[in-house]
Amino acid sequence: MSRLEMETEKLYYSIGDVSSKFHVPASLLRYWEKEFPEIIQPRKGSHGRRMYTAENISAISILYDLIKNQGYTLDGAKRHFKESRKENNETDRITAKLIKIKSSLLGLKSKVKE
Repeated sequence: MSRLEMETEKLYYSIGDVSSKFHVPASLLRYWEKEFPEIIQPRKGSHGRRMYTAENISAISILYDLIKNQGYTLDGAKRHFKESRKENNETDRITAKLIKIKSSLLGLKSKVKE
């Protein structure tokens, strides 16, 4: 199954679909799920079967690349995700400040034009 087919056909994918996409055993996906609960959280169906979303698959893809292609250890990958989260939080904080500044400047601009 091609990546495009996976992304456009279903909302949820079985662990078998995901394991065959990445050519890894299902047990490795379950292990990564335990090691990285903050980034890989598949839904579970009524019988406890894992249902992966496109977001889950994207996170697994990043994790797979870090570990299998770039040679990160599990601890190194955890640090990578933790640092990425910190950078995103800082970016969000800066963006919020810039929005406030913009609002203030637009308010001043409208007062100057009056």
